[in-house]
Amino acid sequence: MTHVSRRLALVAGVSALAGCGIVGTSKTSGVTTITINTASVATWAQAFRNAANLISTLPGIVGTPTSLAIGAISTLVAADAAAFDTASGGKLSLAFDGTSVPASLSSLLADGQKLLAATQAALGSVASTATTQAQMYVNALATIVSIFEAAMGSAPVGAAPGRMDETAALGTLGVRK
Repeated sequence: MTHVSRRLALVAGVSALAGCGIVGTSKTSGVTTITINTASVATWAQAFRNAANLISTLPGIVGTPTSLAIGAISTLVAADAAAFDTASGGKLSLAFDGTSVPASLSSLLADGQKLLAATQAALGSVASTATTQAQMYVNALATIVSIFEAAMGSAPVGAAPGRMDETAALGTLGVRK
């Protein structure tokens, strides 16, 4: 059985995204350095927060324990986005070696994944008049999570079935790039 190392998966995913300007790689003395466009990460974090706000206020969700859980995740996203901003020092790009992903990036991605799981679980509670809108928000959120996962090397690059492109997903969630 062949096992793919986390580092190899990260470098492979990052290499695939290098052409789109989000992520770049370079190699010096055998150490791969990964550079991430911090504006993209900040945009994705804003999309996570907007998705939480939009979904938690839908009819059938607002005021429920699910809404409170989504709100708590949104608070984590805000804290992790602030930690990432501090870690990046306001630079336009953040560089790190391919063997370690900064904790703030990993945590922000984990928040997005939790938010996606919570919102997918909440779809059954949405009032029938808002199900189409709720599904559109969840699809947009899933798109941003997928893009972030690919940027971090934890998922293959490419749109998942039924998902939007990044521009459409950000627009759906009220984020302007």
